[in-house]
Amino acid sequence: MIKHTQSQTSKIMWKRDLFILGVRVDPVTLTESLRYFRDMVSKPVWNGKVAHHIVTVNPEIVLRTFKDDDYRKFLNNSSLTVADGFGLRLAAPVFNESIPERVTGVDLMLMSCHLAQENKWPVFLLGVSAMCAGWGGA
Repeated sequence: MIKHTQSQTSKIMWKRDLFILGVRVDPVTLTESLRYFRDMVSKPVWNGKVAHHIVTVNPEIVLRTFKDDDYRKFLNNSSLTVADGFGLRLAAPVFNESIPERVTGVDLMLMSCHLAQENKWPVFLLGVSAMCAGWGGA
């Protein structure tokens, strides 16, 4: 089930929220995602929030929320939720909806790091191994 709701608490200035099986998905492109990422980082308080998190959802993540309501709440309270799974794009037209493109976590992360480098923003990667941190120049 995909449903749209008007939301005063919407994290991004959408005219509506798109929910797929109870999980909010922001119908954005990679370019739009990066614009909102830039806004989040460059403004100390954005949409009333000081800390932000961006999530990428795919069909497996949506299915996991059936067993984990706290996980669903975490996803739905994100500052930005992008459709990482192609299955979400395939499901949307069944309900006369659309997701403009798949935005992978890898693409979003790489482009976000490019933005950070251009703007001299620090990047902190939580949970990476020492090898990955060394490879990334951290």
